[in-house]
Amino acid sequence: MGDILREIFENKKKELISAKEKRPLNDLLQTIKGLGSTRDFQSAFRPGRTSIIAEIKFRSPSSKVENFRPGATVPEIARMYESGGARAISVLTDEKYFSGHIRYLNEARNASTLPILRKDFILDPYQVHEARVFGADAFLLIADYLDRDSLKILLETGRELGLAALVEVHSQESLEKILGLPFALLGINNRDLKTLKVDPKTTLSLLEKNKDHLRDKIVISESGIESREEVVEMERNGVRGFLIGTSLMKSQDPALKLKELTGF
Repeated sequence: MGDILREIFENKKKELISAKEKRPLNDLLQTIKGLGSTRDFQSAFRPGRTSIIAEIKFRSPSSKVENFRPGATVPEIARMYESGGARAISVLTDEKYFSGHIRYLNEARNASTLPILRKDFILDPYQVHEARVFGADAFLLIADYLDRDSLKILLETGRELGLAALVEVHSQESLEKILGLPFALLGINNRDLKTLKVDPKTTLSLLEKNKDHLRDKIVISESGIESREEVVEMERNGVRGFLIGTSLMKSQDPALKLKELTGF
């Protein structure tokens, strides 16, 4: 499949040009002035409980399935996730590759009391402002693609807007790139976004190699987690949260699946 991550980011640059023309940054800034406070995303990961970010994602380049949950709406899924014990909700907002939409953030927010993560391919402060306007409490940054200076700027933008940042890595190289940056939430993606292959051992491997550097981070394992046994093993090794999407979206009963994963 080649470097799908680079392809997606290149497409995102084109989308950004159009988005800024349709709704300039000043318009977003004016809207933000009238917004209420955000929900506390970081508090979802308190020690002593299994904390899952349940993801709303209808499609993925890693799957041939056209729609993981035909006929389902974002509010319906958000309510199921909350009833199943999710601690936060991740919403894919990329349209072309994941069949998401920016408005899904507000739909999920209005249907639940949980904090909302905007999951997209963010490379410009404009997208962080968008996230705030449309109801997100946190946003994802993919360190495998972004350079350190870009990460600094995006993290600062998030801090100014009251949004938490989940900084995602897949490799040792990316992890070393982000050391020393001001963020609390570290996502370790078990999926290689360049090849889309999943190796659940990625999280434990990076944790083992970097214990001393990660003592002050809330570590969240992402992708490929499907069983309670996997969750328990990772928690024993210091993982504080899990971002789970495909297995929940494909489940006949997402709320029940969440309860199985959390041990309730």
